[in-house]
Amino acid sequence: MPVDKSTSESRGIAQSQTAGALGESRRRAIVYAVCAGLVFLTVAVFWQTRAFRFVNFDDTEYVTRNPHVLSGLTWEGIRWAFMHPHFGNWIPLTLMSHMLDCELYGLDAAGHHSTNLQLHLLNTLLLFLFLSQATGSVWRSAFVAAVFAVHPLHVEPVAWVSSRKDLLSTLFWMLALLAYVAYAKRGGAGRYGLVLLCFVLGLLSKAMVVTLPFVLLLLDYWPLGRLGAPEEPAGAGRSLWRLSLEKVPFFILSGAAVAITFWTQQVSRFIVSSAMSPLSQRLANVAVTYAAVLRRTLWPVGLSPFYPNPGHAPPAWQVVGALALLGFISAAVYALRRRRALTVGWLWYIGAFAPAVGFVRIGSFITADRYTYIPLIGLAIMAAWAVPDLEPRPARRKALALLGAAIILTATICALAQARVWRDGRALFARAVAVTENNYVAEDGLAVALYEEGQYKEALAHHEEALQIAPGYARGWFNCGNTQLALGDLEKAAASFAKAAQLDPSLADASNNLGNVLCDLGRHEQAADAYRVALRADPRHALAHANLGQLLAERGEAVQAEEHFALSLAADPRQPLTHYLLARVLEQQGDLDGAALHFGAALELDPHFTQAAEGLTRARGPGVGQDESPLAPGPVSSVR
Repeated sequence: MPVDKSTSESRGIAQSQTAGALGESRRRAIVYAVCAGLVFLTVAVFWQTRAFRFVNFDDTEYVTRNPHVLSGLTWEGIRWAFMHPHFGNWIPLTLMSHMLDCELYGLDAAGHHSTNLQLHLLNTLLLFLFLSQATGSVWRSAFVAAVFAVHPLHVEPVAWVSSRKDLLSTLFWMLALLAYVAYAKRGGAGRYGLVLLCFVLGLLSKAMVVTLPFVLLLLDYWPLGRLGAPEEPAGAGRSLWRLSLEKVPFFILSGAAVAITFWTQQVSRFIVSSAMSPLSQRLANVAVTYAAVLRRTLWPVGLSPFYPNPGHAPPAWQVVGALALLGFISAAVYALRRRRALTVGWLWYIGAFAPAVGFVRIGSFITADRYTYIPLIGLAIMAAWAVPDLEPRPARRKALALLGAAIILTATICALAQARVWRDGRALFARAVAVTENNYVAEDGLAVALYEEGQYKEALAHHEEALQIAPGYARGWFNCGNTQLALGDLEKAAASFAKAAQLDPSLADASNNLGNVLCDLGRHEQAADAYRVALRADPRHALAHANLGQLLAERGEAVQAEEHFALSLAADPRQPLTHYLLARVLEQQGDLDGAALHFGAALELDPHFTQAAEGLTRARGPGVGQDESPLAPGPVSSVR
């Protein structure tokens, strides 16, 4: 019987299309399952952070005592975020995200921690989707994303509210990579513009993403193959020059971000002079830091929020060992250069970590675990693609799958334990003191945590230990002064605040608190001078304006007092006592409408403010101005 050839071919095509559809459907189901697994894994480790508190490690500057952030997401706050570098960084989008959290949750730490968890979860899923689309390998991409999700080095950016900038900038980094895959495959000015937009948003969150153009070139090499595959003849792909030219706008933005960051760090006095950190010492620290992070990646024990710079070059044996390790890995990667994933993974780690490896010394620390948030992806890629395709050997594939699962399980257990360290300031810094040596920041942080719990004598012992290690640590003298003040030792507190202000004239809080102590000691003229020093250091220091205004009001200088109260409220309108003091000055000058306005504002901020309620009644009723009670005694507030 003759066979109808056309019918047979049609049937074959249909079967092929059906098989392709089934294959795509199966792949989609696997992708959904992996995403669900990544969500479960991430939430299992980090759900506990919702019960954590703010910690006394930058959270005060970023959130809990930052009046611009506490006011919520306002146009004035947005303008401030764009116009003023904060804590040595120009990060307007990050500050706006903190403002939004305060708008939604106030100072409920659970809400702020929840945002961090959500951002980390998004970053994990986006990393998986990016790698699976770019490489076509679902399971290897899943391994990289799982390591990213639960590696103990990534606990710090998730469990620490102040590390929001790392999470948010990485979110835009991941979105840029996804958009770049679409652009590389289909082209188009719109897709290119989307990559550029994501990059700009990342830079506005944190400048750590300045290495994105370099990583995009790596992706052109692998897995996108825009430079041609290894087996293709030379010239089969695009030229490196053409692809580099394509990245020129990105490199220009990176250069601008580096310049802005360098300027803001200099203005904030965070950059250590090259005279104090010679080139040879910095190069030695770079090699040792790269090697130390490799060690902590493979053996994540002894993690600390702060690794102090010893102030001298590392021992020769450490430098030689680090160079030998880095040289060996680089040589192995070069020998296996036809396996491009290894080259890209290694260069990703080296390049993405370069801004934070310590060549330009910032502050008094060497590096931090949060800086590995993006660079660690490169090492995970190396691990996932280290073994060549083993399709003919299913037994070995199963063994590797079990090994990968064991690695992820071990990382999960370690991350669960490491996350608990961040539950509050006392636990965090007690751990840091235990696992590091000569860590004056950890000693001082533990002292502040004990101070906040009312354990002043124990706190003072740790302050003294911190200052013995680093007698030039201005913030340590400031915190020690607060503890001495709480113990009632006014003379020692005044000496500590004066020492802090001498070591760091930009530390306006120290001069403000010095003024408060001098007021308590009855030295009002010296107190006024201290407040003026604070205002020279920070013209928008709300408490110094309020405290100086109160001194002037008590001396009968009502006009000058009113001016300082107004400046204080312009910097921070959330001060009920300052509203009250301004209302009293206005009341005594006969401005009853203005007095009523500020008495009402004080009462709105503090419904139990009895004196403000009485003042509002006077301003609105008969007999106004007959109450000659003095202004509230003592300074408005100290800074803790």
